[in-house]
Amino acid sequence: MDLETRNERYVYEALSYETHHHPIRLLKVLQGEKGSRICCELFHTHLTTFEKPSEDSDSDSDSLGLAAFGEYNDDFEGDPRYTALSYVWGDHTDTVAIQVCGKELSVTRNLFKFLECHRDTFLRNRSTEPLFWIDAICIDQSNIGERSRQVECMAEVYEKAQNVLIWLGEENEDTSIAFETARKWNGDYQATKRERQACSKTFEGGWWDRLWVVQEAVHARSLLMRCGTLELSWESFDERFELTVSPFSNIGMIVIYRQYFQENSSVATALLKHFGRRKCYDPRDIIFATRSILPALVSVVPDYSLCIADVFTSATRAIISHYKDLNVLCYRSRKAPSRWGLLEARPTPSWVPDWTVEDYAYLKHRLPLKFQDDDRIDDVLSHGDPSILLLKGVPVDQIFCTTAPLGSIFWKGQRTPKVDEIEQLQSWFPECDKKFVAHNTRPDLNLNNIVNNWLQRRGKTTPAFRTIKSLVEEMNGLWRLEGYSFITTQNGHLGFVLGEAKEGDLVFIAYGLGNPLVLRQEDTDESSYRLIGCAIIDELMDEEAFDMVKVGMVDKQTILLR
Repeated sequence: MDLETRNERYVYEALSYETHHHPIRLLKVLQGEKGSRICCELFHTHLTTFEKPSEDSDSDSDSLGLAAFGEYNDDFEGDPRYTALSYVWGDHTDTVAIQVCGKELSVTRNLFKFLECHRDTFLRNRSTEPLFWIDAICIDQSNIGERSRQVECMAEVYEKAQNVLIWLGEENEDTSIAFETARKWNGDYQATKRERQACSKTFEGGWWDRLWVVQEAVHARSLLMRCGTLELSWESFDERFELTVSPFSNIGMIVIYRQYFQENSSVATALLKHFGRRKCYDPRDIIFATRSILPALVSVVPDYSLCIADVFTSATRAIISHYKDLNVLCYRSRKAPSRWGLLEARPTPSWVPDWTVEDYAYLKHRLPLKFQDDDRIDDVLSHGDPSILLLKGVPVDQIFCTTAPLGSIFWKGQRTPKVDEIEQLQSWFPECDKKFVAHNTRPDLNLNNIVNNWLQRRGKTTPAFRTIKSLVEEMNGLWRLEGYSFITTQNGHLGFVLGEAKEGDLVFIAYGLGNPLVLRQEDTDESSYRLIGCAIIDELMDEEAFDMVKVGMVDKQTILLR
């Protein structure tokens, strides 16, 4: 091969979706001399060729895909098998050139190290080269349409793979110690300090923090970890390990994910706020990487031509439709900004959670009020503009006065507040005398006294109330109110709202939701509102408001929530 041909860039041949429903490419790493350029071949096939491996088929590390075949050849000799690689891309700007079908293709250095290690160590003395599915090579990453369609069937790729191989990176002293410790670990083994340190370095960060690995591990029939030339079978973890504590807690989380998602349907909202903490290069992947394990998101079709706001909106609508309620509106961040500076030039609707944040506020859960026969959840989603909800319910009150949201406090587990925490509480109720606040926070917090004093200074009297005391007790301390504003309404109700309310905001009780909403009217449209946050107001968290509708005391309304 001459130099000109060797340096020619590899150009992907389009996958044929007309002929096959789920076309894919598979990679074969060719044998070669150590130190020489990595050479590979790509083959076209389709997932319908591969039956999900049977439980009794061989799946050890020596059977990482055996069949060699030509392009578009559906007639496999023997048992067609391939291995799907699960790994971290690494720095996108740090790339190394390999050869694919005689042409040059750049891959990230971490992937190159895997290919090099695999060829130099695991291909020796083999008569055939195993087949791999590796996303960075088997998907034309420059083609947005192809990338979207391949992501849609990615769960099936991992499910039908004979093995899923986890590449943790190059071998070093720590990984050698960690793998050896893992092999001899059991409930009675006492690891040394050095062994625990090595395990922490090997089994934390990197692969363990990635978002995509959850789907890849959950759908895998068989998992094998590889670090350089070291290998460790995943199956042993289920039986031998105490996985809830360091140094194997990250392994334990993956084991739990595999067991949980294979046996249970999942509450999408609860898990999305957890998965949002994991690392990915594109915030849209928070939805696309979890849709195959969260039934509520199955209807969301991956499309990388959509902006982040559209993807998050589609996911939220899918959750509403799946669960037949509006509880997803309660998932609001109490303080954390978006990790991507959401959301481009176009923000999400006020009712769509920012799934990239890591800190969602605690909210006292109430069962959603059921829709009546003529108030279906489908009607809520029926507006022609997908960014608008048709919210049905009852306007019951307005905000009379409010504090600013409570800032960061750290009272959890502490009986006596510190000085800076007292100052934080004083900033929550700025009209209160500082000495009065301090007196009512030491040695025990008396929030009732502080609130009464605050209301009196605002010119509003109120009878002794149980709301504040009972809420704080039920929420296990004031620290859980971080991000909440304290509110009082025109009708004398007291409570909290997650967000920054202001005088005149509407308190609205909606069908399909267990908590009252605080809404703010749009300046340009009297029938349109924005969501400020869900509220905790004991007296308004039952069906009393709808009983008032039945007797004609108040009217049910439909508003546009933007």
